[in-house]
Amino acid sequence: MKTVLVCTLVSLIVLGSTRLVRRVESALSEKLAVGRLSLGQSFADFKAEFNNARCGSLAQAGEILRGYSDHDDFALLGCCLDAPEDLLAFPSSKILPADGCHVLVAFDHEQLVGLRYTVDTPSIDALLPAFLKTYGSPSFDETRIGAEHPTRIVSWVKGHQVLDLVSMNLKQTNSVSVDGTTMPRVVMVHLWRMPS
Repeated sequence: MKTVLVCTLVSLIVLGSTRLVRRVESALSEKLAVGRLSLGQSFADFKAEFNNARCGSLAQAGEILRGYSDHDDFALLGCCLDAPEDLLAFPSSKILPADGCHVLVAFDHEQLVGLRYTVDTPSIDALLPAFLKTYGSPSFDETRIGAEHPTRIVSWVKGHQVLDLVSMNLKQTNSVSVDGTTMPRVVMVHLWRMPS
């Protein structure tokens, strides 16, 4: 009787541990994705999906990866998505061009390592429901008080992958409000991989 009880307890512990390990492995292997693009996606798959993409700019890829310490270790390639049919793949309908590019995508050694786009909306709250539905609760949500305006950052982190929503002011010479002091607010969506 004791042997059966001990064997049963050991089986339950092993089974429970195995399930826990599978859940942890699954969480770590999940890839964050935005608009049918995920970190680690191959350049060939990207081009098959978005054949209108303009690619070839090292400067654009460097723009996304400027936080990395050593650009010499990268084989960088930048791409822009500007075609209306390509922009429909993203969860935001009012994507603004930034430096002539609506959605900026960066590859390193032909693997997607980052993407960024800006949405014409005054608050993260307008975008948040769709992101919460897809990714669940964020890893953090904080507001930083800056020089002129507070900046809210909402982030999801999975392993070395990060998805940020960042509220910011749009800096344009012709975008001043009636009182001459405020600039329109936008939200930047930034999917990127932390250096390992």
